[in-house]
Amino acid sequence: DLNSYFVVTLNRSPTLAVLDPVMGFGRTRLYTTVPLRAAGADWALDAARGRLYVSMPSAGKVAVVETGTWKVEAEVD
Repeated sequence: DLNSYFVVTLNRSPTLAVLDPVMGFGRTRLYTTVPLRAAGADWALDAARGRLYVSMPSAGKVAVVETGTWKVEAEVD
């Protein structure tokens, strides 16, 4: 059931694409993009689903993305 979820993709460019599978009326719709310092390699969602941690190896950092606003709230070395 995708009625209450977003789909997040890591892109080759330094962005995440956040897709809303419901609002596309039969097609997937881009909800927003999240700009990153460098391209993401992997990610992990915290247990409360409030933060998404995205590794950026070429920058030597991890981006902390707040999933309510889809904004980078911090970067950790």
